[in-house]
Amino acid sequence: VEQNKTRDKVMRYKPKTVEELCAFIAGIRPGFQSYYKRFENREHFEFGLKELDELLQGEYLGSSWILYQEQIMKLVVWLGFEVKESADLMKAISKKKEDKIKMISEKFHNECIKKFIDNGFDKETAIQKTESIWRVILDASAYSFNASHSYCMALDSLYIAYAKAHYPKQTYVALIKYFSECKKFDKVYKLKYEAQQYFGIEIEPHKFRQDNREVHFEGRKIYQSLSSIKECQDEYGKILYELKDFQGSYLDLFLLMQEKGINKRVRTALIKIGYFSEFGSIGYLLFIENTYKEYSRATISNIKKYYLEYQEYIKLSWEDFISSISMIGNSKTGKSFTFENKSDFFKFILDNSEINDIIGLEKIYNEIYYLGMYSNEGKNLIVGRVSKFKNTGSLLLESSIDGTETWYRCSNKSISIKEKDIIYIPNVEEKKWKRKNSDGTYTEGISRIISNVINLTAMYK
Repeated sequence: VEQNKTRDKVMRYKPKTVEELCAFIAGIRPGFQSYYKRFENREHFEFGLKELDELLQGEYLGSSWILYQEQIMKLVVWLGFEVKESADLMKAISKKKEDKIKMISEKFHNECIKKFIDNGFDKETAIQKTESIWRVILDASAYSFNASHSYCMALDSLYIAYAKAHYPKQTYVALIKYFSECKKFDKVYKLKYEAQQYFGIEIEPHKFRQDNREVHFEGRKIYQSLSSIKECQDEYGKILYELKDFQGSYLDLFLLMQEKGINKRVRTALIKIGYFSEFGSIGYLLFIENTYKEYSRATISNIKKYYLEYQEYIKLSWEDFISSISMIGNSKTGKSFTFENKSDFFKFILDNSEINDIIGLEKIYNEIYYLGMYSNEGKNLIVGRVSKFKNTGSLLLESSIDGTETWYRCSNKSISIKEKDIIYIPNVEEKKWKRKNSDGTYTEGISRIISNVINLTAMYK
């Protein structure tokens, strides 16, 4: 019951026992959707045929809801099908083979209608009730649960809820560790948000010199492992922890990490989430990462290429630039320079260049891409991943701040986005609406209309 919509449903249903929670877990599957609203409202339901109602009800189920696969098996055997036929039907349901389910349609309808008529129902009512039962069976081919599966999930939900309430730090450490190792970052960020929002547990951001070898807690703080970062594994956390007492510049650390086997993909991910922020801005560190290999050799052609490509960042004129290089390096041929340390030329570049940081939207994208969430820093931003997108312009956005899902309608139909894109919505206009229903009642709601979307995935991937 951890999904946002499911959580809302269970709060409305308010299960009071394990059996009710078990029924709820089966009831929210697609196989029961034709009856779900009435179930959630706790309406009493019967088919009015005593033999059938007694078959479907029991000690823990007071209404004739068809929730579990076992009930379908009992139902078709009651209608005269062989036990093997009922087992074959359940296999077809479990494998979602709707064509095989439809093969028994004629016999099912004939036998079921006959049962109702033999028990005093008129033909029209018998057909109507038979169709309603058949609808559940067809829906079950989409996705339904057996009773044992529902019961196990109900127990899991209760165990975890109890553990969160009584041992929150230990529980969240275990859950974050498990889902980090599985690389299920959508689960990880929801757990982190929940721990902070409802239990006051601080989630420390990943930082160099921190113990990121595994998820653990100290006091009211949880420290994360590197496996909760996309592209990273815990083995790199062990290597970096060994370097926690390192003293020097990032360039020196960069060269040391290369020696230790920490590859560029991992270093880049760590830079982009601010892991090495003590050494400089993200833009500055990415500059080192992306240009060192090309400009570590100080040939005249390389120097000219660098100067022309990064002229806007360089503080010196060309004459002063080449003159300064000749003062720190030796040139016998006039075509290249030699230095006491091979990184001296690149250090000179860094000392004489003004390197810009990346902009705020790119930082937001990096956090969501690598960590699954945006820390928000108190800003009320609408940013997240597109869960669904329709050709009509409607989109369902899963917030990368709190995990909630919200529908928006784009007034600009030319917006180019697709599912799983990370987007930022600058402005939203809310409009109230009211619709009259067939029974004379009214349904009210709010439409959230957007005219512009900034597709961060398209900009920064």
